[in-house]
Amino acid sequence: MAANPNSPRRKSARDLVAEIRTSSPSSSSTPQSTMSSSGAAFWTSVKLAANGAAQRTKSAAAKTKLRADVALIDREINNRKREFGVQMYDQLSPLVSSVDFYCGPMCEDETLTEIARPRLINAHKEIAALESKVCALKEDISAAEVGRASAYGAASQTIGEKLQKAGRTASKAGVEGKLKAELLMLQGKIKTIKQEFGMELFGEFAALEDRENWLPNDRAVRAMYDNCRQDIESIELKRKQKQQELAEMG
Repeated sequence: MAANPNSPRRKSARDLVAEIRTSSPSSSSTPQSTMSSSGAAFWTSVKLAANGAAQRTKSAAAKTKLRADVALIDREINNRKREFGVQMYDQLSPLVSSVDFYCGPMCEDETLTEIARPRLINAHKEIAALESKVCALKEDISAAEVGRASAYGAASQTIGEKLQKAGRTASKAGVEGKLKAELLMLQGKIKTIKQEFGMELFGEFAALEDRENWLPNDRAVRAMYDNCRQDIESIELKRKQKQQELAEMG
């Protein structure tokens, strides 16, 4: 039977293979390219997020450090004022024993007298009560030390005597240690009162200097105050620098 010239020619196996090879790259390249670009975008976003988190953590740590620095500087300022208090109390306290201290000016500077005298009276009253206890404790400690030394007595002959002597010595040492601890506590209280005296006094001095340009006439008091104020101004400059850095960080 003759073939119909108008019917399509049957493709051979070679034609089919060629057609597959031709169409295959174009059909498969698009999905691979899409997957590759989307994967790259994903990892880029992950890296950006990680870098952002790291930067925020670094910034938060820097702010925390600056705040801690400011707190330490504030403590340094207060410690300098407390040191001023100890110096000022030791300088002014002998005036309390003067006959004219309670009824007249304690010095030629009336403003200094008005500011310092009431605070000095209160501080001296508290410290005098504590110092009487300190004196009594020191006597008790001296007696305890003598008692501990006498606890050894003559040389022990037996094991029992040695054990008894060790027990007495340990007991005496315990009493002595307790008395010394109490003494340290009282001395700490005395120092605290002097420091608080200085904190109040420095605040009054500084306020009067800023408001009325007043300064103490007494040379010793003036020198102590000037040194303290200069030190504090220097420390406050560091505080302002830290606060500026903190403000710039937002």
